[in-house]
Formats: sequence, structure tokens, C-alpha cells
Amino acid sequence: VSEALCELELTIRKVVVSTTPDGKVMDLFFVTDT
Repeated sequence: VSEALCELELTIRKVVVSTTPDGKVMDLFFVTDT
């Protein structure tokens, strides 16, 4: 996946990592083009 995003010149910016009330981990990130 990361290789495909790199070939498309996309950048991933991780914003937040949090835990939901039921104990699951949630990552929030943005994918932008350059």
C-alpha cells in the first residue's frame, strides 16, 4: 500500500491516535497529494 501511495505522490499525515470507549484503537490520518 505504501509503495502505491508513493508512486501516486501521496503523503500520509497521521493526526490522532485514540481509544474508543469499547477499548478499540482508532487512528485518524489525512492523505494529501503533493
